[in-house]
Amino acid sequence: MTSRTVEHHDQSRTDFAWLEDRVRTWVEAGLITADEGAAVQDYERRAEAGCPRPALGLPAEVVAYVGIVLALAGALVGLRPHWDAIPLVARFVLAMAVAVVGFACGAWLAGLAETGTRRLGTFLWVLGSAGLALGSTVVVDAIEPSNSGWSAIAVGLPLMTVGVALWRNLERPLQLITWAAGLGAALAGVGVLLGWDTWVIGCVAWILAAGWLALGLRMTLRPIVVARCLGSVASLLAAFMLMELDERVGSLVATLTGALIIALGLWTGMIAVLVVGALGTLLATQTLVQTTLHGAGAAVALLLGGLLMVVTIVLRLRRQPTDQR
Repeated sequence: MTSRTVEHHDQSRTDFAWLEDRVRTWVEAGLITADEGAAVQDYERRAEAGCPRPALGLPAEVVAYVGIVLALAGALVGLRPHWDAIPLVARFVLAMAVAVVGFACGAWLAGLAETGTRRLGTFLWVLGSAGLALGSTVVVDAIEPSNSGWSAIAVGLPLMTVGVALWRNLERPLQLITWAAGLGAALAGVGVLLGWDTWVIGCVAWILAAGWLALGLRMTLRPIVVARCLGSVASLLAAFMLMELDERVGSLVATLTGALIIALGLWTGMIAVLVVGALGTLLATQTLVQTTLHGAGAAVALLLGGLLMVVTIVLRLRRQPTDQR
């Protein structure tokens, strides 16, 4: 290898390191999505290597997703009416087969290091996680068939453990969502076992969601937009759970939570978080006003609140280009 070739490869590595750093910054700033960033890097790598043909094109990826969904739908339609009649061992083996196929095929596809194969691989990991949760539920239901709390924990723990192990703060939104779903199911199961009321579970969930959002402000949680939207949605759902205690208290807490999320979206410049906060505030405010005012008063209050939210967002968007310059 000549010195000129070595110099070219060194320059290429430097350029790709710079590109990865810039793409990561753009994704964290919410300018592009994680998939768009990965597509940019894949395009540049293929251009450098002479544009080899991708292993999985868009039409093949779409067909793969449709095929997986159809297979799952067929399995549910065919097995659900007869599920209880299937022997326990057969149910467990079937669940583990789904888990093994999902994890193995997902790992192989993700290892091809292309945008399409990575997406399909992480999707299959979700299928594998569901199979593992199903197997855990089969075992727990055989031991404690009448306790819904243990069943929820049996679903939540595998999803939470596998989700966080595969996510590891990487650009894997489906695994982050899997982890969050598992945490929610496990928390609900613990609440049932301890005899907590729904509003108590809501308080605990709200604290956890708020802590997640606070953690995201101190360190980069990837994918950043999905992580912050996930915390925002979880905090709003938890606030609405307080309505079991008192409808006015729950709607007031949800309204304040939505306002805080709007403030977070404005401060960070993330439109997705802003939209989540606006929708949550609208729903919470509607409930709050209906429990406090009636008739024309409620309508006027909702109208003024909605207009105020729209004006705030528009003013923020108008100032944003100037602030960035």
